[in-house]
Amino acid sequence: MDLDGTLYTNNGPIEGAREALKRLDRAGVAYRFITNATHEPRRRIAAHLKALGFPA
Repeated sequence: MDLDGTLYTNNGPIEGAREALKRLDRAGVAYRFITNATHEPRRRIAAHLKALGFPA
């Protein structure tokens, strides 16, 4: 699952993105987060996702 522009933008989570991931979780669908923001440590990306209400 791509991050910036798919799950969130600079303005916050994209409408329906959190709910979509919850539906995937309930259905038992495995997914991974991907990004091209290689300058950011994984911990910081995970913390940002959690702050936006995404499971990370």
